[in-house]
Amino acid sequence: MEAASRQLLKEQIRESLRILNDREREVLELIARGLANPRIAQQLGISTKTVGNHVSIIFGKLQVADRAEAISAFEAGRCDANLCTGCDGIRRRPHWLWQA
Repeated sequence: MEAASRQLLKEQIRESLRILNDREREVLELIARGLANPRIAQQLGISTKTVGNHVSIIFGKLQVADRAEAISAFEAGRCDANLCTGCDGIRRRPHWLWQA
């Protein structure tokens, strides 16, 4: 993939992430950290059903089919070596996973 195509894809992903509301972004970050719906519900103080609803809405807005695709979109939009000072640019492990 050429550089211009990669940049366009990153911009499209960032734009998709911008359409998520604050709670949806919060749920997506917890998904990316590997939490299952019941644990997300416990951490946010909401029901598991509500988390499931958020997950469905996130998938629809990001046009992804599963958690793995949502995490990939989140990582691509969250971490750009040109904009982010918190990662190594290699993307072995996104910097936000190091945060407590």
